[in-house]
Amino acid sequence: CAPDPDSGLAQRLQADVNSSNRQSLLHYEFMQSVKVISNDVIVKGDVPIKRHLVLELPQEANYRSGDYLGLLPTTPVPVAMRVLARFGMHVDDVITLSGVASGGTVPVGRPINALSLFAEYFELEQPATLKHIKKLADRAEDDVTKKALDRYTEPDIYKAEVSDKRISVLALLEKFPELPLSIAEFIEMLPNIKMRQVSRRLWLPLILAESAGAA
Repeated sequence: CAPDPDSGLAQRLQADVNSSNRQSLLHYEFMQSVKVISNDVIVKGDVPIKRHLVLELPQEANYRSGDYLGLLPTTPVPVAMRVLARFGMHVDDVITLSGVASGGTVPVGRPINALSLFAEYFELEQPATLKHIKKLADRAEDDVTKKALDRYTEPDIYKAEVSDKRISVLALLEKFPELPLSIAEFIEMLPNIKMRQVSRRLWLPLILAESAGAA
């Protein structure tokens, strides 16, 4: 029979929390968590959103007026959800990556929630490069799609319709849903999420006011 939970013989639940794994994989081991005191929008409308942040820094943090603060962002959940929708995945799906990862900057060999993977490790809204578009064109199985993608590789058209408009690989895959690209091939085309640098102005000891553009 099963051991009595109160007898001390039953296996007790253990919890091991690792809060620095993402920083380590992305080579930002030096970054630390901070407490957000307030986060207010100060500029919005037809211009990029500007926010005023007040943060509490760790006591051991060294800073001087004029320094920059590095923030490790996450991709907005609605954007990451677009990836799941494009590849027919669900928010509770789990992905296990295997093989060689460039620079060791993705969680290889362990299961990770699909939404977390795309929100926390990759830039999803960077403009597609010419190399990306040529790869998509090579994968096209019909002439109409191939011609449409080949057109984007012309320098003037690429600048005007892709680069200047910041059309991402994800946006192209949504525009051409018939492209037979696998989720692994898509991931290989994504740059890792990068630290953002924002200027800062000091208020009180350990309290920092920020004016930061939205990622």
